[in-house]
Amino acid sequence: MTNTTTPSKTEKVKISPEDQKHIDAHKKIAADLQTASKLHLDAAKQHEEGNSQNALMCSTDAKNRTELILEAQKEIAKADAMKKNKH
Repeated sequence: MTNTTTPSKTEKVKISPEDQKHIDAHKKIAADLQTASKLHLDAAKQHEEGNSQNALMCSTDAKNRTELILEAQKEIAKADAMKKNKH
């Protein structure tokens, strides 16, 4: 078992540019997921109000964002696998 220590909150963690890129990608995916979620909620609201055309537009936008999110997640998984294979 490897003994690793977690830095305290006062210690500055040194993050490589590669890791920072990874962190930024996770944050972007999270923000995009929130946007897609809001679009799905708006689509539901539009349906409830009888605005099927607006609902379709919201739903399509949410679907497109979700597809981009899935691609971004695949890229992260691929980078993780490559990094794991290096070690």
